[in-house]
Amino acid sequence: MASRVLRHSRQRHRARRTQQNRRPRDPQGTPHERAIRRLAMELKAREGLMGLFHAGVIWRAFACLVSLSAAVAVETEKTLKIGRSRFVPDLIVRCVRTHRILLVVEVWHTHTVSAKKKAAFHAAGFPWVEVRSWHVISRTRRQPLPVLDWAGPGLPQPPEQHSLFHSEGDWTVNGEHEPARIELAKAFGRAAEKPPGWRIQSIFSTDSRPAS
Repeated sequence: MASRVLRHSRQRHRARRTQQNRRPRDPQGTPHERAIRRLAMELKAREGLMGLFHAGVIWRAFACLVSLSAAVAVETEKTLKIGRSRFVPDLIVRCVRTHRILLVVEVWHTHTVSAKKKAAFHAAGFPWVEVRSWHVISRTRRQPLPVLDWAGPGLPQPPEQHSLFHSEGDWTVNGEHEPARIELAKAFGRAAEKPPGWRIQSIFSTDSRPAS
């Protein structure tokens, strides 16, 4: 009886996989591929990249990830050797002149960054961020990008290190405590006077698209 149940289970699993493989592929690629392609195009065009960081339940910090007009080389899904291990980050941003890694970007669509990869980035001293594919695709040009997870030199403190007893208006802009909404408008134009139109909870949602 048990073997019959197992056999039927395997048959159903094969049938589902066959059905999935028959689905027509989007000519523009998956959301993950489209997000990687868009970020690479923006960075190569020297449009810079700004990040909007959270403190668990509220937006907390605004920081420059890649400077405007910075000459960078962008590698997409290329093998990166760290110690004895090899990883394939979604994007590696390097300085054209020194070839130094300025930022590693991971795009989350179906799974988050593994603990092993996080530990490797930390050991190597690479600043890295994880962003959602739909946030990349649906945001307007040069709009700050909500960051899901991050660590490394030059970036705001991760949520677990941030005191949640600070006043709600006590933001940081590029590491400095300032009235952030005013500074956002100065640094990024009128579109940055308020955070993007996604609720803070939406960055952790398992839905495929961000909540409006």
